[in-house]
Amino acid sequence: MSERAAPAIRVVAGVIRDELGRVLIAQRPPGKAHAGLWEFPGGKVEPGESDHEALGRELDEELGIRVAVSLPLRRTLWHYPGLDVELIVLEVKGYRGEPEPRHAAALRWVRPLELLSIPMPEADRPTALSLALPRIYAITPEPGVDHAAFLHAFERTLISGVRLIQLRARQLGRPALGRLAIAAREIAQRHGALLLLNGDAELASETGCDGVHLRSTQLTLGRAEARERCGLVAASCHDGAELERARALGVDFATLSPVCATRSHAGVPALGWLRLAELCAICEFPVYALGGMARGDLDMAEQHGAFGIAGISSFWAPA
Repeated sequence: MSERAAPAIRVVAGVIRDELGRVLIAQRPPGKAHAGLWEFPGGKVEPGESDHEALGRELDEELGIRVAVSLPLRRTLWHYPGLDVELIVLEVKGYRGEPEPRHAAALRWVRPLELLSIPMPEADRPTALSLALPRIYAITPEPGVDHAAFLHAFERTLISGVRLIQLRARQLGRPALGRLAIAAREIAQRHGALLLLNGDAELASETGCDGVHLRSTQLTLGRAEARERCGLVAASCHDGAELERARALGVDFATLSPVCATRSHAGVPALGWLRLAELCAICEFPVYALGGMARGDLDMAEQHGAFGIAGISSFWAPA
């Protein structure tokens, strides 16, 4: 008779913001697992406690603050060898007192985007991504021969409010793509936007991009290898099998397409909103709905489990 698996250990963590929108993180002290890494403060849920009660007790003990209001933000099940952990993240909407490092080695208030470059335990990474990543992910069309006009449209796209964009230029040779990526990176930095390069992690690193977006045919390139070169790692997925490969590789986020029918992929069956919801429900990383998306579809995508929406034509500002 097989031994019954132990129930998951329930852990709460709190997202605390200041008046500037910065997020509080705590450094794990020496002698603890993951010593030196930064995390969202919290701890184990004791028997009989609600999530809110557990977070209040932990933040009182760790930081010396009294939580007044906390709201659910995300819930993830993590599988470790011989141990399952259910991480419950709550956003603290009100508290009394001034946080102090009673148990942590140090405390820091950081801008959400800074979370992407701070060493954290893997379990905290999805929460960091959900706080830092914009909800709209623009993808560029092919640049064509007039790169000046393309870069002008690239900047207009960022002026329109886009803060996450993928440079997709599969028809360019590598030297020309490198030069274009450097120019696009300089524009993105001026606007505080994140720039990912399609398909080439090494070139993304060489040109100073914020990450790479892997094609579905590149899912044999692991995140560790890609991240050594260039930060964020995203992937294009089209079904559950590809999402599972992306999960196994530990990508930071993925696009899932086509959710709706598109003229560019005529004849390709659309997933539809219900299948999108089913697939997003099994992903612990953010998923952007792609294919036939317009800005007005963001609410619908979020209602069906997507983190955000992605696309080319609806988000690209013409020259």
